[in-house]
Amino acid sequence: MTRAQSQLVLWWAATANTPDSGLHRLLFGRAPNLDALASYLAAPPAQRPVAALARADREPRGPAAEAMLTAWADAGAFSLAAVPDEIPLVQAHPPQEQAEALTARDFTRTIDRNWRRTSYSALAAAGEANPAAGVRSSGDTEPESDTVGNSDEQEVVVADLAGTGIRSPMAGLPVGATFGSLVHAVLETADLQAEDLRAELLERISDERVRWPVDLDTDELAAALELVCATPLGTIADDVSLRDLAPSDRLAEMDFELPLGGGDLPGTGSLLRELGALMCRHLPAEDPLLPYAEKLETPDFGNQVLRGYLTGSVDLLFRRGGRYFVVDHKTNWLGPPESESTVDDYAPDRLAAAMTHTSYPLQALLYAVVLHRYLRWRLPGYDPETHLGGVLYLYLRGMAGPETPRVDGCPHGVFAWRPPAALIEELSALLDGSHATANSSGDDP
Repeated sequence: MTRAQSQLVLWWAATANTPDSGLHRLLFGRAPNLDALASYLAAPPAQRPVAALARADREPRGPAAEAMLTAWADAGAFSLAAVPDEIPLVQAHPPQEQAEALTARDFTRTIDRNWRRTSYSALAAAGEANPAAGVRSSGDTEPESDTVGNSDEQEVVVADLAGTGIRSPMAGLPVGATFGSLVHAVLETADLQAEDLRAELLERISDERVRWPVDLDTDELAAALELVCATPLGTIADDVSLRDLAPSDRLAEMDFELPLGGGDLPGTGSLLRELGALMCRHLPAEDPLLPYAEKLETPDFGNQVLRGYLTGSVDLLFRRGGRYFVVDHKTNWLGPPESESTVDDYAPDRLAAAMTHTSYPLQALLYAVVLHRYLRWRLPGYDPETHLGGVLYLYLRGMAGPETPRVDGCPHGVFAWRPPAALIEELSALLDGSHATANSSGDDP
């Protein structure tokens, strides 16, 4: 009522519950007082105080109600338009001589069930039953989800080989999706450059355990994560550690919505199968993730239609030396389940086997495209060859601090991969449907 500018039409009727309405209280007051109404009506119009109406009868009927409303109208509050007691009924449609037979309406609309909002984990789940030849191992489980809280842990068992025998800092800690979610949340929210990192981690663990309750030794987890944060990430990233990264150089849990335009075009075929062909064309024979291309040829993978949007969240993006990296944290248990976990279970060759056993190569490529598009939109003078640093999968159970063993400069627990920039550019063009006209400059829409 207070927003009306030109005209406001209100309806009032003397029904059983009318006295409880706000409009009734405004017009007739809250308490019965016929004497006040009689005095009001007996006074000359010029001497009738409108405020006196608040003392009128609570339930006016017939002439009393009409008198009250007329008094308001005389005071200039509103104009009245009476509604007749009987309203003639008008037939909207003349009766038909013969009624038509009633039938249910047919639903003939076509629903495009392929247009959807999907994620890496949804795509991977469809193909997990068909691992690539030569990379199968025991302990198959469901793939990791893009959102914290869903199946972060995969148990992947690889052969037990001789090594250093250094105990994993997380050997005594539990496994499972809830534990993985707890670790992800702590690494996302903690200030890794805090002066007292152990105290900072303990506080974050205490906070996040409310959401992710896990029975564990908090001191042991804080000590393990402190070593994780101090572990060099290898020569691909100038041996920087997570603790070295300033807040201005890191972006945790970046959500994304990636349009998949190619699926809307006729004759595009399976984008995932075409992705496998791109891998074979761009990756050298010795690339550790090349065997995964075979997995994309399986029907469960290759026949999926990508149409709509790809959604997800990248654990961490960071900048180092003018290059940008994608990071994904893994708390997977590798090695024989009956033995105590050592950092040797996370040697680079074993991580390569674990990567191709799962669908992490697909995740790595998709997230590299996310970084590529983000930089293309945000970074002036962006050059994929220069600015795309690579992808780092951090298997946290194998990261034991500055003294973590290395193989050819790569620390245990760190899988570092730098896919060719041309592969990322062509995959980006493939996903948005412009691959037929894409060029090497990265100008795909």
